[in-house]
Amino acid sequence: MDRVTEPLDVPFACGAILALCAEIARRAIGDSAEMLVRRRWNMAVDHPRLAYGPMINVATDQLLKIDSGASAVFLRRRLADLCSSIGDEFPARITAEDRFGLGFYHELNELRRRRADRRSEYADADAPESQAPLVH
Repeated sequence: MDRVTEPLDVPFACGAILALCAEIARRAIGDSAEMLVRRRWNMAVDHPRLAYGPMINVATDQLLKIDSGASAVFLRRRLADLCSSIGDEFPARITAEDRFGLGFYHELNELRRRRADRRSEYADADAPESQAPLVH
């Protein structure tokens, strides 16, 4: 199922950006990315203008550590798409924390789904011909 391409509301998009930055960190530095979410969640909600600039700068640097394949291209484009949905600047405060949380978990789920799909494609490609799925 494809992602809905409707414009995102700002709290939802901010939550999605936090999830995407955590995924970028996970791929660049490993499991310690979970700490990023714990440390930055409250700051991202209470002071988004202060939180997101440095967070996005770090994510951009970490993208350079990820291979330059399709995965890095997707993450870079997704980050650009989400940031452009915010508008000219991040809000001073996010008052709809429920929408923020929804955005975070929707993006997290989408990233996990894409990762599982990618693993499935690799497994199918590595399967011997007798086990490869038939395509008509």
